[in-house]
Amino acid sequence: MLFKWKKLYILAEERLEKQREYIRKIKKDKISYDNIMDNLNFILDKYDDYNINMYLYNDQPYYIVETWVPDIWENDYTIELHTYKLEQVPVRTSPITELSAKLRLNDFYEEKTAYIESIDTMKELRQGHGSQILKRFIYIAKNIGVSKIKGKLYIDTPIGIDNLKKFYIKNGFTVRKESFFIVLKEHI
Repeated sequence: MLFKWKKLYILAEERLEKQREYIRKIKKDKISYDNIMDNLNFILDKYDDYNINMYLYNDQPYYIVETWVPDIWENDYTIELHTYKLEQVPVRTSPITELSAKLRLNDFYEEKTAYIESIDTMKELRQGHGSQILKRFIYIAKNIGVSKIKGKLYIDTPIGIDNLKKFYIKNGFTVRKESFFIVLKEHI
């Protein structure tokens, strides 16, 4: 009889410990969530004038900040996109991905063109962040009436020229020997 009670006591104790563990995990997740939300509010305050786009990768939130800098010529801009990881701990100050491009938004009788100057994935190689930032740029270009996006292939790229070509092809671009382009709409 004593053995039966002891066994029940041990089972109850194990269940109680599992419940405590579950509660600790929930509290940790809530603190984690609260910290992420605090950082998100900070980001929204900091980049108030800029467009922010968020996405998930491996259940981790990331955001892309869009910055427009006017060029010397009228209707020409440099657009910069930076990807950051939304973390629980203080906001990361250095981006994990950058895209820089020139926009030639000339008068309506000329073709509006974008020139990609660089895409840098820093140390986050082959993680999909380069494709995410490029998709965002294509979306922006389509919405402002750009008819073609062009660029030169950087021969000495750290990922290798063949991987760079595959990257652009995978994202819908036509690749030539030393350049790439995508037609967003036919110029009339």
